Amino acid sequence: MALCQGVSPNKASQASILAQGRIDCNEIREDPADNKYLSAALEAKADFIISGDPHLKDLKVFEGIRILDPSAFLALVMKNAAHHPERSRGTGPSKSCYTSCKNPSKSPFAKGRL
Repeated sequence: MALCQGVSPNKASQASILAQGRIDCNEIREDPADNKYLSAALEAKADFIISGDPHLKDLKVFEGIRILDPSAFLALVMKNAAHHPERSRGTGPSKSCYTSCKNPSKSPFAKGRL
């Protein structure tokens, strides 16, 4: 598990799923070592792989898992935060957001969205 500067190991472990990468995956032939990330993401049922690695980024999506570089992922998170400011305040959905967001499948983070 990689940690970002300023993120405590305890907080990171609460938001993480550790996966061994035991699922066989041979999608990336140019750099077979990168397949371990795809394998771990499949095992953990990840929504995203965040990587600057060109072999991973070239895939864009693998088995429904979006592959983004850190800046694209941050932009997506910021866009979602701007659309849902109530989440950072701990209050319920606003009326304008309630209709479109009461169904989790309509979330920008749902597979196949954005």
